[in-house]
This record gives sequence, structure tokens and C-alpha cells, in this order.
Amino acid sequence: MPQRRDLNRVRAEFLETFVTALLPLNTLDRFKLAGVIATLWTDTLPDFKTLLENGFPGVIDGWVDAIADAVEDDEAAGPAFDPFAHRFVRRTMSDYLERIAAAKADVVRLKGEKEAFEQGNAPDDLDERNSPRGTTRRIWTARSANSRTNGSIPWVTPSEITALCGKYVRDTREKITPDGLAGSAAKLLPEGSVVVTTRATLGETAIAAVPLTTNQGFKSIMPNEDTDSLFAYNRIQTMKSEMVRLASGTTFLEISKADFSRIRTHRPKRTEQIRIAAVLDTMDEAIAKTEAVIAKLWQVRTGILHDFLTRGLDAHGQLRDPAAHPEQFKDSPLGRIPSDWEVRACHSLCREIVVGIVVKPAQYYVGEGVPVLRSANIREDRIKLDDLVFISQESNALLSKSMLHTDDLVTVRTGYPGTTCVVPSPLDGSRRPDHLSAR
Repeated sequence: MPQRRDLNRVRAEFLETFVTALLPLNTLDRFKLAGVIATLWTDTLPDFKTLLENGFPGVIDGWVDAIADAVEDDEAAGPAFDPFAHRFVRRTMSDYLERIAAAKADVVRLKGEKEAFEQGNAPDDLDERNSPRGTTRRIWTARSANSRTNGSIPWVTPSEITALCGKYVRDTREKITPDGLAGSAAKLLPEGSVVVTTRATLGETAIAAVPLTTNQGFKSIMPNEDTDSLFAYNRIQTMKSEMVRLASGTTFLEISKADFSRIRTHRPKRTEQIRIAAVLDTMDEAIAKTEAVIAKLWQVRTGILHDFLTRGLDAHGQLRDPAAHPEQFKDSPLGRIPSDWEVRACHSLCREIVVGIVVKPAQYYVGEGVPVLRSANIREDRIKLDDLVFISQESNALLSKSMLHTDDLVTVRTGYPGTTCVVPSPLDGSRRPDHLSAR
């Protein structure tokens, strides 16, 4: 590929060979199948682009940069993705991941003992629990192919709730053993409990479909006989702004158990709670079905997008056919294109192309202020707004070069290079880290 430098041809061959091989199975029609394959291509496109420009060593460097960025983001306001789940990390650092799992167990145990001590409930066998470090692997294990022993109790983390599709938690990536649960301040939550994220990401909610426990990033509610779990789930989602108001913290926001417990809310009788929850549940189901239809349409759109952008439409609004009308096409550095199209460098299409904050932006993050768009926010079709971070007005004045304006194109440079979206008007004046922007 670095020698041929024809990514469009590779993509066309990729789509054609997969569709040819899979279409006879009659599982999807041609357009839907092309959409699925095109989505797969889109997911791996950053790696192909990097391979084209920098060869395989560049792909590895891009992975390393993306992993490093995610680790840095994790320290501030939540990672763009789980860096420890990246295939490169799992393949090359399995022993290190096991040590991280062991360290997590130690952290959980020590935090639990600290909390119990501060509440005057220090366990009688504190010294005994503090000493046998060799038992860590026995009490905490990750679900992986090379794990020799697995815990049995689901252990929920905030990242799993923010990525959850639906209301219910049924399984988790990591599990804790009964020994681990007994050796920490965590409690086993019964089915129907409502778990609420209260650290960094506030107010994300889910219902336990099975008995489980959580890390320290949650406050959990075990509804009594007067409270319906579904109603509580929906009601808590409306309390996020109050949780943010009561939260504190410099590195990340967190609401204490005392402040969380003091939040006031109205509650109808249980019979009415159930009726309200049933109506909301019906609406959620309708939304989910609509989103499924939209997802299928996106697959179809993705399947025909390449044809539109490489073959174009004729005067009658029909897709040009290079096989039937080769005279309508010409060779170019980017492959065969319509004869009346031209190839130009990006700089000739823009007034300017600039780079964002070439620093470690996490040092400037604060709880509220001017929005900053990280790699986690940049998607091909939109800007993801539910995990924005912020810088202060003072830092904003120092970083004027990184300002974004309405209709700017913002492009990720490292990790997943080429991912691009348009800045909407509500984010006019926001900032970007080490990204490109064109206007």
C-alpha cells in the first residue's frame, strides 16, 4: 500500500470482494451488506491511512499515541476509550494488565478500609487484611482467556454505565470473588438496585438485573417497598444538574454520600410510580426501534457514499457508470474520477489550516468554563457533547490560537487521524487540543 498509494482502489476491492463472497448467503441485500462492510472499513480507515503515509511503524506509533491520550484523559475527565482494552496492549502487555488488576484490588481494599476507619467501623482484622498481598489474584480477576481463576460477582465501573445500551446491567468486564467482597467496603447489591455514577461523570444510571457490586465511583440505591426501581431510575436522571451543583473537586467532580442523600425529590404512590414508569418504558422502546431503523439507514448511506463521492451524478441525477461510459472518467492521482472533476490540495480549498493546543491540555481542565473538543468528541457525523471538558477563561485567553468557529472543519491528527466533523454554532468559540481545523 505505501508503494501503490491508491486507498480508493483498495477500498473498492475491499467492498467488491466481501460483497461478492457474502451476497450469495442471502442474509442482507446488496446495499445493506455494502453498508456493513463499509462500516467495517470506516472503523479501520485511520489505520489504513496511517499505513499509507507512514508504513506499519507509523500504525504502531498511532496506536501508542491513542493509548497515551486515553490514559491522560482518564486522569482528567474520562477516557476516549479503555486504553487497557486496546488490542495492542492486550497482545503485548498481558502480564502488565494482570499487575494492574492486582493493583486495582489493593486500591479497592485500602479505600474501603479507609472509609470504614473514617466512619469508625474499622474491621477487626484490618492488620491481617493489610498484609497478605499475595491473595490479590485470588480476590480480583479480569474476564480474559488467560485468567486462571475468575471471580463470580459482577463488579461495575462507571465506564460500563456510560457505554451501556439500555437500562439494565447484566454482566461486567471484571468480577470480584466473595473473598474480595468481604475484604472491601463494597456491598452486594440485590437485583433491582439502582446504581448512580457520582465521580467525574455524574448522574449516569442503571438498574441491576442481577446481584452485583460497584467500585467507589457510585452511590447505589436499594429501593424500599414504597419505591419502584424503574421510577427511581427515571427520576434520578432528572437530578443531574442538582448533583453537579452539590459536587466538588479540582481534578474531577464528585458528590459525597452525605450530599447525595440530602437531595430532595417528590415521590407519588407506588401504584402511580409503576404507571409512570410503564409509559416511559414504552417511549424508550419506541425510541430504541427508531434508532435501529436509523442505524440501518446509516449502513445503507455508508454503502453508497463512496460511489457518490468517486463517481458522481450525471445530468439526470443518476450515478455515473465507469464501465458503461468510460469516456466520462479520467485518471488522477486519486484514481479514476469524473472527467469534469479536479484534484486540488487541501490548502487551496481553505482560507487557513491551523493546529490546536500543542501542549498537555489536561493541566488546564476545570469543572466549567470554555468547552474543549478532545478526540473522544470528534465523530465522522457529529460532535459528541455528553463528555465535554472545560478550561477557565484565564487559560482561554492564553490559548487563543486554538479557538474554533462555526462551520470549521476539525480533524483528529493522532491516534485516529482523519476523523473529521463540522463545528456547530453552539460550539462557536470553543477550543481544541492537538487537532487540525480548516476554515
